[in-house]
Formats: sequence, structure tokens, C-alpha cells
Amino acid sequence: MPHIFSTLSFQLVPDSFKRDRSERISQLNFLPIVRLFVISLCIGGISFFCFPPAKALEYSKVSEPFMWPTQTKAPVVRNFDPPAERWLAGHRGVDIEGHVGQVIVSPAQGVVAFSGVINHVGIVSIDHPNGIRTTYQPLHERIDAGSVVAKGQKIGVLASDPSGPRLHWGAKTGKYTYVNPMRLLYPKIVLKPW
Repeated sequence: MPHIFSTLSFQLVPDSFKRDRSERISQLNFLPIVRLFVISLCIGGISFFCFPPAKALEYSKVSEPFMWPTQTKAPVVRNFDPPAERWLAGHRGVDIEGHVGQVIVSPAQGVVAFSGVINHVGIVSIDHPNGIRTTYQPLHERIDAGSVVAKGQKIGVLASDPSGPRLHWGAKTGKYTYVNPMRLLYPKIVLKPW
């Protein structure tokens, strides 16, 4: 019996199957990369259409510059400092120096979206026709929610703040897209051919 096994060319797996198998293995090693690429394209496409990239700022919608909510130019005591991620700490507006009792005005026409108190701080938010929402705090003698306001119309009076007499002015173009309100004070820059 040992002699028969030594003379027979006994192969459990034929050479052609081994060659096919090696090709299939190389294809299988490539498939995860292809799958990852296709999945990333799908996720990227879905995220692009469901969550479009944030626009730098919808300044193209700003037809004319806003005015200072303090009615005149005032020193900025704390600059706009947006967080890297929306849940992180940051300063989502600017703080403008003022004095208690100073009249605060709407820097552009709009509709008062909110007027009330949150955590003992009087707040007014205005929706402007260009899709920008601006917010002002701390205010008392606030205008009513739902009121239509014109540019320069009184929206409240600056109240006292633990950090000093200052107006916090915030602006955003989407639910989480905060923008620097100081940029609203300047006209849109249009480059013209020469």
C-alpha cells in the first residue's frame, strides 16, 4: 500500500483551482477598498444633499449695510470667537461697550422673533428678510415679539450686566451657523472687471 500512494500523483486541489483561488483572493483583498470608496461616496453624497456645506455668510443677501445697534460706532470689548464645534465653548457674537439706559435699535428691518427673559437676561431676536437672525442682550423695556421693526427703530434699553455695561450682539444664518455681526455693518464688496 505505501508503494501505491508514493507513485500516484494525488492532488486534493487541482492547480487550476489554486490559480483561480489566488486570483479570487487578490480580488477579495481589493473589494474592501472598493466597498469603502463606494460607501464614502454614498455618505458624502447624502451628507452634501441633507447637510449642505455652511456658507461663509449670506452676505450676497445683504442688500444694504446694517447700522450699529447702539446708534453710533462704539468700542468692541469682546470679539467674535466661534467654537470649533457647535457644542464647544466660544463667543457667538460681539460685546459692544454701552451704558445702562442706552437705547438699542434694530440695525435693519425685520420681525421680532423673540422678546423675553432667559436665565434672568432680557433678550430680543430679530429675523431679517435676508435670512439673518440677530440677537441683543441684556435689554429691558423690550419691544413685543411679532412686531415689525424698521431700521433704526427702538427695540429696547440696555440693562445692567455683571460683566459691565455692554451689549451682546449675535447673528446667525442657520440653526447653528453663527456669523460675525460686525461684517454686517459694511457694504457687500463687489469686484468689477477692469
